[in-house]
Order: sequence, then C-alpha cells, then structure tokens
Amino acid sequence: MTPNWKKTAAREMDRARRTLAAAQFLLKGEFLEDATSRAYYAVLHAAKAALGLHQCAPKTHQGTQRMFAKIMVKSGLIEPEYSGIFSEEHDNREFCDYTAHFEMAELDADQVVADAMKFVNRIERYLAEQTTTTDGPGTGEVVREGRAPAYGTKRACPAKRLGRRRKHG
Repeated sequence: MTPNWKKTAAREMDRARRTLAAAQFLLKGEFLEDATSRAYYAVLHAAKAALGLHQCAPKTHQGTQRMFAKIMVKSGLIEPEYSGIFSEEHDNREFCDYTAHFEMAELDADQVVADAMKFVNRIERYLAEQTTTTDGPGTGEVVREGRAPAYGTKRACPAKRLGRRRKHG
C-alpha cells in the first residue's frame, strides 16, 4: 500500500506543533531539560514532515538529520541555518537526557525552545508553499531509506543505509 505522503506530512507537522506546545509548557514550569528534549522532537517531526513531501522516510534520527541536510538544505529548498538548528537541538537533547550532572540554564532553554519554534514555523511555510502548487514535491517515486526505487527510476530520496551500525573494535 502506497502511503499518502501529503497526509503523512500533515500528521508529522501536527505532531511537531503539539510537541512544541509541550516544550513551551514545560519551559514555563521550569522543567528545562524536559523542555529541551521536547523542543528537539518538535524539530525532528517537522523535518520528517518536510522529507515526507519528497517521499523520503528515514528510519533513524541520524538518517532524518542527514536526509534533511541533503534534500532540503543542499538543494536550496531550506536555508542552511535550519540544518544547524537541527544539529544543535539534537546535541542539547543528548546532554539533557543522558548526562546526570548537566543542568540547563533557563536562558539556554529559552533559546532552545525559540529555535525549535523558528524551525517548525519555517517548515510550516515550506509545506504551505509546496501544497499550493500542483506539481510540487510528493508526485514522484516512493523510496524509503536503504531501498532502491522500483522500475529503475531515479530516487526521490537519495538515502543509503544510514541506520546501519558499525562494529567497533
């Protein structure tokens, strides 16, 4: 069954908005680390919404980040600063969620949530621009991360197996 990419993008964007609202709520309650984590997930879902219009569905956080940079930023669809925001939000979440001795300052958490809002708003504008055109993204071949397109056509999503873990040692 072929997914309806526009509906998928809309669902991801709705999830991004709700997650951003949760981040803002947590920030007001001074749950700074949790607000930071929710801010990252708002960015992640917004990025997945944008990629969804290009029929790209990465399976991992890292894959989403890479495909966002490749499809959205390097192609000039979204400004480079948004790839930086995505990366910083990820790093902040990692520190907040996995480092017990790390404490987020209120000023820093305010900025993290503000950056997430900026990211979500930019993706909303992008989606609105794309859905008002009839020949915009979402009309091509369905390709998921790590899978070749059917019928030998060009890839809509130039993903490789980004989620594969390497063995160390």
